[in-house]
Amino acid sequence: MLPFREYGLQTADSPQKGSPVFLLLHFFGGSHREWDGVISLLEERHRLIAADMAGFGEAAALVGYSVSEMAARICELVQYLAPAQVILAAHSMSGKAAMVVAAEPPANLAGVALVAPSPLSGEPISDAARAEMRVANTSRERAEKFTRAGFAHAPSDELLEIAVADVLRSSDDAFHAWADQGTRENWSGRVTEFRVKTVLIVGEKDAAIDPELQKRETLPLVEASGGRMYLLPDCAHLVPYEAPVQLSSILEGFAAELI
Repeated sequence: MLPFREYGLQTADSPQKGSPVFLLLHFFGGSHREWDGVISLLEERHRLIAADMAGFGEAAALVGYSVSEMAARICELVQYLAPAQVILAAHSMSGKAAMVVAAEPPANLAGVALVAPSPLSGEPISDAARAEMRVANTSRERAEKFTRAGFAHAPSDELLEIAVADVLRSSDDAFHAWADQGTRENWSGRVTEFRVKTVLIVGEKDAAIDPELQKRETLPLVEASGGRMYLLPDCAHLVPYEAPVQLSSILEGFAAELI
């Protein structure tokens, strides 16, 4: 099972009976630490689980990098948290796998929040950008360039250090697998609906995955599930780092809708 950290209230301490658990999953090259700002804003009122995907963070030695393998591990963790109802918040790389999970959800999955998700059809990445992506974890200089590209504005030294350190401790195999295969996997013909309510959260200045692409590909599935899109101004791809206040508010409001 994916390693995870637990924060906030225990189920028995929840202020409202049946309050869902937030399961937080990170972007390509990240770890559970990208959610620290969100966790600090929600942990007094909610139970939160932040996990590391195979090849990253505390799961750097874990293998299995395909979208189907990621989705299977997410389902395993959601089911492990039963009988608690779970809201899955998944960012970028893990967002693609979360969409696969939303198409065939475990019984205790209450809803999904997609944060700048990698599109189901694959990412339109140039060969040059893909070559840079697959080796971004091989030096401090490359890791910093890769990380800075995800921010709309220069991050604080503290946030930059956390993000860069996470990239550098990631598995080479995981970096190669996502750059070469994961971003190319096309699930658009297999995932035709989300069977739980889903919301989409996108940074207006996201240069990694164009908001217009999200509107064309992901938003129709989101709206068909009863959800909506939130476009965050002055924010790029690394939403949990750049906009923890806005993201926390959206997640909390989403939880209130689902209870």
